[in-house]
Amino acid sequence: MTGRSRLARLAGLALMGAASAAAIPASAKEPSAFRYDAVVSLDDMRDLIRSELNRSSSRDEVRRRFVTEGHATLIVHRTAPDSEKYIYDINLCDLYVWRWNISADYAPSGRLREIYVNGEPVLDPAAVDPLMPTSADGAKTGAGVYKMARPRPEASKGENSLGYVLIDADADRRTTDDQMLVGAGPTRADPHDFGKLHAYNTVPWRSIFDDDIAPMTAFRGRCP
Repeated sequence: MTGRSRLARLAGLALMGAASAAAIPASAKEPSAFRYDAVVSLDDMRDLIRSELNRSSSRDEVRRRFVTEGHATLIVHRTAPDSEKYIYDINLCDLYVWRWNISADYAPSGRLREIYVNGEPVLDPAAVDPLMPTSADGAKTGAGVYKMARPRPEASKGENSLGYVLIDADADRRTTDDQMLVGAGPTRADPHDFGKLHAYNTVPWRSIFDDDIAPMTAFRGRCP
């Protein structure tokens, strides 16, 4: 085989390889590994979840994204084992501790029923939270209303205490399954631009104010 023939044959093989690669559809490629700190805003997280998860997603699939890849802390609900959450804390330059509280409800089949970002449903924004107490829960004894604060001492240069209002159906704070809260937090996990103040009306367990502990992750970008 002459040098020119060998070059022609190699060029032909290269073209065949390129054509084979181009024939692989984009949808067949695996999504890149999930990282909490790569998601900046509440809207970004909602959009990401809608693009990758739906009601056919399994519990294992959701855990793989948020726990295995994202390194979140997994917590199964104490009295509702079909509900669990994946929490992740980011220290934004000692100005604010951002909590991602992604929680999910599953059907008996193990498929995703609803997923929440900081207590707000994503797949169906009008979905009724099964953990949310009803008005009838406090009808006999009367509800208690309390001003509360979630300490965040790591935010030594900024908001080191997150205030909210806790509404307790039986006015007994030792029983937590009949509680809801009203509070607010920023829309962006960015110490240069925290976005707007976003109001929450949810149950404490799904919220940014919950007392569950997660490892603290440092902000990866440049601090102000």
